[in-house]
Amino acid sequence: MRRPPTLSLVLLVSACGAEPPPPESAALAYRAAVEAEHEAAAAHYADATEARPDDVEVWTGLARERLRAGVDAMDAAQRAVELDESADSQELLGRALLAGLGDASSEEERAERAGDTTMGGGRGSRP
Repeated sequence: MRRPPTLSLVLLVSACGAEPPPPESAALAYRAAVEAEHEAAAAHYADATEARPDDVEVWTGLARERLRAGVDAMDAAQRAVELDESADSQELLGRALLAGLGDASSEEERAERAGDTTMGGGRGSRP
């Protein structure tokens, strides 16, 4: 009796002790990232983290695509560093920190221009 090729591949992969193929959401995330659709890629990577919560590649992908989309990536970058303290994960964490600082200073500048004193520097106040 002949097995379907897909079943043979699954049996071969599991016999070799290799990881199973990535979940569909990770594959979709990768395709979206290649096509520079960063918001979609980030959404797919977020889905993939549910299926593979201990996969550093998924978390670094999520952090990278959130940064590219201009969205807060701090939690994803921190999780990537928790899983693997590689230079790549630490670089993403640093970039997420810097992006967060940039967002904070941008908010402060916008508030200052608008005369909002709740951001620590409204109209007429000087450090």
